[in-house]
Amino acid sequence: MCNFTDAAACVALCQALPLETIFTLKVGGLDGMTQEQWKTLFLRCKRVKYVRFNNCVLVSLFQTLVKSKATKAPLLLPKLEGIEMTLCTFIETRHAEAHASSSFNIFERFLKQRKSLKKPVGEVSLVLCRITPEAVETLEKYAPIYWDGEDTYYEEEEEEEEDDYDSDELECMYGFGGLRN
Repeated sequence: MCNFTDAAACVALCQALPLETIFTLKVGGLDGMTQEQWKTLFLRCKRVKYVRFNNCVLVSLFQTLVKSKATKAPLLLPKLEGIEMTLCTFIETRHAEAHASSSFNIFERFLKQRKSLKKPVGEVSLVLCRITPEAVETLEKYAPIYWDGEDTYYEEEEEEEEDDYDSDELECMYGFGGLRN
């Protein structure tokens, strides 16, 4: 498991670990990793079946996993069966179109490519990720998607609206927004 804020420290540690023998890889908080650093890590993960990402921006990570058509590069994570993402960002705003996000586009391309190579991802789990229902529907063309339907960004905004509404309703009914002593 890598859960560092310093990408170079994570790569150095991973070089000393027996990554060739693990079946589940957990990655969190490494937004600063370059494609080359991800590639170094993933080339050694030949048996990994499940990857869990926590609190990541996924652009460089999935750019690395998309197999280049120009080269005969090996397929990274060849035994991959499932991906779980928690608190990851695909789409930044409530009104974003699915195709306006590079994170979403690259992840879609990754899933599409795996399916076309007859190495599809068996299940993708999205928990508290910033993504729209339309984007989830698009991804379902390429892999089974389990989405909790929760979005931390939307939830925070809705809670603020509900709180304002409740105090407004109290003020209208009783002439004040809360309890008086």
